Amino acid sequence: MLIVSSCAPQRAEKFNICPGKETAEQSLAALKSSSDQIKSLKATGRCFAKFIDNEKNRKENFPLKFWFEPPSAIRLHGEIPFNPRALDIGCNKNEFWIALKPKEFGSSFVWGLWSEQGALDDMTIGPGSLLEAFGNLRTDDLQPLSLVREGPFDVLVQREGERLVKKVYIYNCDYRIRRIEYFDENSRIAFVVKLSYSTPVSKEFLFPDRVEITGVDDDNKEQSFRLDFDSIKAASFTDESRKVFFNRPQDIKGYENIYRLVNGEAVEQ
Repeated sequence: MLIVSSCAPQRAEKFNICPGKETAEQSLAALKSSSDQIKSLKATGRCFAKFIDNEKNRKENFPLKFWFEPPSAIRLHGEIPFNPRALDIGCNKNEFWIALKPKEFGSSFVWGLWSEQGALDDMTIGPGSLLEAFGNLRTDDLQPLSLVREGPFDVLVQREGERLVKKVYIYNCDYRIRRIEYFDENSRIAFVVKLSYSTPVSKEFLFPDRVEITGVDDDNKEQSFRLDFDSIKAASFTDESRKVFFNRPQDIKGYENIYRLVNGEAVEQ
């Protein structure tokens, strides 16, 4: 699957030391308070992708459009010439989807119901990891989180039995997520999400203007995907516009491969 790239110079953010939270419950409450400040928005920018295609290294750089209605509705369109929806990622409170239309990307449509998934959908770059990056952490059906301190960060550690599932790094001075590490069934890092903040949407809240996701494929080769937002604006959605932006597309003709994801398993449709 298409995975976010680091083609542009890395941002060197300076982190100060501030008091952290005492418990995981306090940390989650603070995260919820911070995410509750995020309002509906729309954004434009560019997507940088680096991935393996037919055993060849590929890099792509294309415009994107993004819509978000907290806490659970996302839509992202990646554009290539003559195809404004070459990459289509979206979700609402009930379901999610990711679609790749260009033939060179496999022309695939994958969708699923949240109720049929495990702790995290298996798509490295998918709605689940994006929602978590924006503060909507998924904690269902797992043991209680533990909290540890690492320098300027509170780190929420999530396990399923003995298996390490993820670690969430929260900067104590503004209590926003800066990094999420996801682990495979052997408790090894599968992919990492990094967030950068520099542009306030309004006086009330900041929204990450860079989201980087880096992981490895089955052959241990790195693939990456980066969203750079150059314009982020508050938005409002009507009932009609919600149907347009945040409902799964019903017309999926033209895709070579159509799958329904059920608990990490892709079932051909």
